[in-house]
Amino acid sequence: MKGSDEKGIAPVVGTAVTIFIVFILAGLVSSAFFEEYGVSSYKGSPAAKLQIQFTEDETSLEFEHSGGDQLFF
Repeated sequence: MKGSDEKGIAPVVGTAVTIFIVFILAGLVSSAFFEEYGVSSYKGSPAAKLQIQFTEDETSLEFEHSGGDQLFF
């Protein structure tokens, strides 16, 4: 009876270790593969300094670019 309890644990432990190794290897391979894409696509957030005022007749707004990144319309 003593031997029958110990036989059932080995396949479970082996399967768990195999799954763990597969996940670790998949993470290492994907991080090495996608490393180039992450660095080159990061450019930072754009920032611009704007001053917004009403026109003299108060019917529209004027936007003045005071610095920072270039704005495209």
